Amino acid sequence: FVGTVGAVGIPDTVTVSTDKTWVTANNVDQSTITIIVMNTTPGYTGAVPGVTVNLAVDPLYGMLSPATVTTNLSGMALSTFKVKTKSGAPQITATINAIAVSNSTIQNIDHDSPYYPYFSHPLSGTVASEVPFNISITDRWGNQIDNRRGSHTLTLQVHGPAPDDCGFAEAGYSHSVSRLLDANGNTSLKVRLTTKIGPNNILMTAFGSIPDKLEWINADTNSIPFSM
Repeated sequence: FVGTVGAVGIPDTVTVSTDKTWVTANNVDQSTITIIVMNTTPGYTGAVPGVTVNLAVDPLYGMLSPATVTTNLSGMALSTFKVKTKSGAPQITATINAIAVSNSTIQNIDHDSPYYPYFSHPLSGTVASEVPFNISITDRWGNQIDNRRGSHTLTLQVHGPAPDDCGFAEAGYSHSVSRLLDANGNTSLKVRLTTKIGPNNILMTAFGSIPDKLEWINADTNSIPFSM
């Protein structure tokens, strides 16, 4: 909003910015929020000191301290945003209530380090068949390890009883595969089980704060008899 008030010292614009594009949802990280109040009327352009500005953000994501600031001689005021444990992109709004002028900025909040893996797969399957194997990863606070700030790659290996002919369909039935997590912190693939009965062990190598994790799917002979 730009006003038309032609008087020195009467604000008509407010800008708000953060010194960090990203902070981490760890209950510790913080950023500095800068507010600048100006009069942009031709002939009167300049900073406006002594203006009270109210700041607001969704408390689910963090808090601002102080939440009410007053501009200095340069028309500037500072506040600190301290993150909680929720990732996302909250809007931080600065408002000069006296003249109904406001503006805002987005503070991106990234997830914390990968902490919890969740596996979804059948406990068993027919020998030589393909079975689904799904993984979902969150940080310790329950935020999904999404790809908003960059990609995340999981590495998996599978081995089973001799002749150890199991493998990942997405890797040409190789014993090893690398998979990117999607925007929701998930990845899905298919495992071809061994042609002999027994446990097919799937290893997810260490990822973030998660150590090596081992899952298994038993290859069973539960299909129609073939020979005697």
